[in-house]
Amino acid sequence: MKRIGFFAAISVLAAFVFQSGQTWGQDFYVQSSLGNDSNSGSTWGAGNALATIQAAVNLAQVTAGSDAIYVAAGTYSENIDVAGDVSIYGGYPSDGGGVRSPAANPTIIDGGVSGSALAILNVDNVLIDGFVIRNGSVIGRGGGLDIEDCSSITISNNIIEDNTATDDWGGGIAVVSSSVTITENILQNNSTNWSGGGISFYDRCSGDVIANTITGNSAVNGAGMIVEGSDLAVSGNVIKNNTADYEGGAVYLDYVTSLTLANNIISGNTAERGGGIYCDLSSPTIINCTITGNTAIGTSGFAGGGIFSANNASPIIANCIFWADSPDEISVEETGSILAVTYSDIQGGYSGQGNIDSDPLFVDSSNGDYHIALGSPCIDTGTYSGAPVTDIEGNTRPYGNAIDMGAYENLGLWSGAIDLGAGWKYLEWFGYFWVYGSPSWIWHVEHGWVFSSGTTTTSISFWTPDMGWFWSSDAYYPWIYIINSAAWEVWD
Repeated sequence: MKRIGFFAAISVLAAFVFQSGQTWGQDFYVQSSLGNDSNSGSTWGAGNALATIQAAVNLAQVTAGSDAIYVAAGTYSENIDVAGDVSIYGGYPSDGGGVRSPAANPTIIDGGVSGSALAILNVDNVLIDGFVIRNGSVIGRGGGLDIEDCSSITISNNIIEDNTATDDWGGGIAVVSSSVTITENILQNNSTNWSGGGISFYDRCSGDVIANTITGNSAVNGAGMIVEGSDLAVSGNVIKNNTADYEGGAVYLDYVTSLTLANNIISGNTAERGGGIYCDLSSPTIINCTITGNTAIGTSGFAGGGIFSANNASPIIANCIFWADSPDEISVEETGSILAVTYSDIQGGYSGQGNIDSDPLFVDSSNGDYHIALGSPCIDTGTYSGAPVTDIEGNTRPYGNAIDMGAYENLGLWSGAIDLGAGWKYLEWFGYFWVYGSPSWIWHVEHGWVFSSGTTTTSISFWTPDMGWFWSSDAYYPWIYIINSAAWEVWD
């Protein structure tokens, strides 16, 4: 058999590429300070970089393959029509190159109150990452981003703020008939005079809404988020301080069947009904959520400070905390709605297996810290059935003997330690150690196996076979006080 040599093979491949007119995906660079749209966009700097994101998108649209667009810090006053098969990254230094940091190098897409800041329509495979997206304003849907009839769209690591939709849905983001991943964004101060101040989903959407902060948004219904006729996984979000004129201060669910709300903090939201959640003609699963401090201004018994269920809705609720919502925690309309609530802490009580009515002992609710403290009745009192495998911070569930109620898993004695994964933890004063099963036995990188006991990570009692019981703290370590000999010594 005749074999083609390596260089000959490369020549054949190159000839095929050029003869067919195809090119591989390309990289394009955008700098508002030095760029010019007549440039090629092939690298950073004057004479090379483009001046606008739209120019880079237009060039990417005519190349085959998946293209990447890198955008330097600055303000881009644009209303961008995004093509498919493109990833757009903000957060590079204004002079180009260097270390990417969206926080240090704010890259702003300003819609100029003259349309959606970004329109992503009838395309696939798009990533928008690392931007401040603001001042989009549209008569229609999607003030910040309008996403319609698309698949594989990812919106991540952005600040989406001060956008407006008029007479339609989605002040911050509107999603219609699309599959999306919306993760690690801040959506704040967006508004609409219709539904979905922060985000709206309409008509057979699918995907994930993960680890976002959705705050300070306003709408008639669903100020934080509205989901209609779509099934999503909504997990690990903080949805707080949103205001709806009528229903669903944080979340409005309508005609959903397979949606899951898991590991979310829903706090400080306001509406006439359903200060936290309004559930209409839907059967979502709501599990390991902390729903607290929300307000419904309607009449008690027909308000639902935590959740209002209407029109034959049948939500399944487990491992949740409903506490300090006003004027009540759960309200059910009399038109056939049935709530199945189990293994949850409901202020005022609620019928269901495993439910309790006890102060959850939040660490500092007045400052928005809804971790549950040691001694909380919510520790080890949840159910394994359907519970997420991690909590809102990524800590493995269960940490102790059983699943905890609420969005946070209590880490016992070591709740103040940094979780490094796989059981490893770190305290600034104590160093690195591995927790074996329960919080009590640890293996310390310097001291070996130690039994530990206490109620705080700043003052701990220890036991080893050779020394017995001894004590130390963040103020004295590595000095330890040995109980049996009533003496101080250095633990080495």
